[in-house]
Amino acid sequence: MKLDKYTIWEIAKKEAKLGASSKAVWGVLAVVLIGAVTLIGFVGAKMEHDTVTDLETLVLILGTFLTVVMGMGILMNSTLVGGSISEEKDKKVVEILLSLARPEELYIGKMLGHSLIGFTQLFILWVTVLIFTLVFDISTLSKLPIWFCFVMLVFMLLAYLLFTALYALAGALVSSVEDYSVAQIPIVFLFMASMFLPFAPMIGWGSLNDGWIPFVAWIPPLSMTLAPTLDAFDDGLWIRTISSFAIFFVEISILNYLGTNLFRKKVLK
Repeated sequence: MKLDKYTIWEIAKKEAKLGASSKAVWGVLAVVLIGAVTLIGFVGAKMEHDTVTDLETLVLILGTFLTVVMGMGILMNSTLVGGSISEEKDKKVVEILLSLARPEELYIGKMLGHSLIGFTQLFILWVTVLIFTLVFDISTLSKLPIWFCFVMLVFMLLAYLLFTALYALAGALVSSVEDYSVAQIPIVFLFMASMFLPFAPMIGWGSLNDGWIPFVAWIPPLSMTLAPTLDAFDDGLWIRTISSFAIFFVEISILNYLGTNLFRKKVLK
């Protein structure tokens, strides 16, 4: 049976409105923005005080900053979709909603609604970063390659979609909010590992040039920070970044397929 796009869009809009009316959502965004502005000031002072002119060092410093921003951006809203799904199942609200829409439409609509909120927050975050970069007059940023910022932005969007799909799958898997708190623990560890990997060589765990780190840079979501970092040092493996983009899309599609089918089976049993 063909899905009703109008129903999906209506569910997405209602979900987005509920998220937009939540003080917690915008409270988290405010904290993230304050953190981002603080980091911009620190990075700017570091670069100007130390008179950083070497492109490799500049990319490393800013790459570290953008990695932190990426992490804050992803965590802002991706966890909420699973909580929404599990809460509605726990409170039996989903039984009422199923009288208005099919399980697949409900699941996809929720994913789309939270993605709309997430992309809006990411847009606000990036605009804030650009504005305060000008405010702090970080002139050395003019030497930063445009492609580096573009790659980081694409990886942030793909990583957001992937982790949103993972959290939604966790929400579809469980039947209560308490179970969801446990189900999301592996996802949190996966996220932390993805964020930590570029910094692993600093404590002697591998090397960015050879060994296991360049290998896992091909595998999303671990590649979301590793691939841009390695590209920044111009290691010549652009095929890795392009392949990682493709694998991201495949993983997101598989997770959404599994989540949709699992949600349908759970609510119709």
